[in-house]
Amino acid sequence: MTKRTEVILAVSILVLLILVIGFFLLQGKKTPVVQTNTNTPTVTGTGVPEVPPASIPKNTTVSAGTVSKMFVERLGSYSSESDFANIDDILSLATASFQNSLKKIANDARAKAKADDAYYGISTRVISQTVKEETDTTAVMKLTTQRSESIGSPGNTTVRYQDITVNLVKEGTTWKVSGFTWAD
Repeated sequence: MTKRTEVILAVSILVLLILVIGFFLLQGKKTPVVQTNTNTPTVTGTGVPEVPPASIPKNTTVSAGTVSKMFVERLGSYSSESDFANIDDILSLATASFQNSLKKIANDARAKAKADDAYYGISTRVISQTVKEETDTTAVMKLTTQRSESIGSPGNTTVRYQDITVNLVKEGTTWKVSGFTWAD
């Protein structure tokens, strides 16, 4: 092989190597897809969690697990400054008979909050859930939550973990919450 052939061969291999490396680098730089989670509470400048109302689109089949997660995150996220609107937001996820119990919980909480002017807020996020029982028409879900609690001011926050059991019944094709119990 002549010196000229060796140089041409080396340059060709180098160019080919650069093209292959460039190809793989460009493949790794795909445009990221941004996903938004509309179920996550946002916090305003005052530290008040803002959670969109719980609603399930019509003609959509939603699992008992999804309904229980939406219910728990909204039920457990509230602020004394938002007048316990979180309970009003979850009424559509509850059975008709359980809605009356939720309204009573909201009214009792509002009456107590008026007597106590201190700030109180809590943000709840479900970190795991398990099915304790499930049939075609009923379900019992156990959810573990992470709760960030603020007492006195939004800056005075503590984090704790708490379990909740949610009972659901199927009304037609829709799962509805019929009760819940927070663990101590």
